[in-house]
Amino acid sequence: MIYIPSYLKKGSDDEEEVSAVEIKGKKITFWTIITNRRAMMCAVSSIFAMIFMLFMDTILSNYLIDEMKVDENYVGYFFALPCLIYTISCPIVGYATKFVPRLYLNQLAFLICFVGMLMFGPSKVFGFPQNLVLSTVGNCIDGFACALIFVPLLSEIVDAVKEKEGLSEVSDDLNDLAAGFFNTSYAIGCLFAPILGGAFKDWVGFRSTCDIFAFASLGYALIFFVLSVIPHLQKQSKTKS
Repeated sequence: MIYIPSYLKKGSDDEEEVSAVEIKGKKITFWTIITNRRAMMCAVSSIFAMIFMLFMDTILSNYLIDEMKVDENYVGYFFALPCLIYTISCPIVGYATKFVPRLYLNQLAFLICFVGMLMFGPSKVFGFPQNLVLSTVGNCIDGFACALIFVPLLSEIVDAVKEKEGLSEVSDDLNDLAAGFFNTSYAIGCLFAPILGGAFKDWVGFRSTCDIFAFASLGYALIFFVLSVIPHLQKQSKTKS
């Protein structure tokens, strides 16, 4: 009731409900979303975010038990903790979108994810000590970064299509298609994350795997800045002028 935009609260009997089929003579389809650059960047961001967040799912337990000497009865808490941070952070991020453009929050998220994964390893590249407290803090930071990524993405997809297609209102059809598109990209990330995590762990070990994904997050942050943030800033500059 608090966070869902009013245009999503329309009932099916609302006579003013907008049909996606006849908005300016255009039919909104999956192809409309797929060919939208901003929407596709959101999808790619979702895929990479899930890979960065979930690559450890198949390898973390063994690492904690074998190398960190954590009692196996407590391993579940290490998986639950970032979920708790994510749960607490989501409403905060939702409120923050009123004041900070969603693109900036996504950009910040991948930079925070970079720092979190360096601590989570802990990083061998930077010579961090193999410390359980450091890993736990890094795990919590990744939970917060996850909220920064996922909370703004769906509404960003909807706004991207609305703006490009020149729609005055958002229809239920567009919301449904955007939600399906968003969850498809989310699922793709969930599919590849444990596969890549297991493969890299077997290849270079757990800590180096964390380093690899940390720098991948930093690299994607740079790509996102070039392809999304800079065009957004240029568009704002033209609008003001």
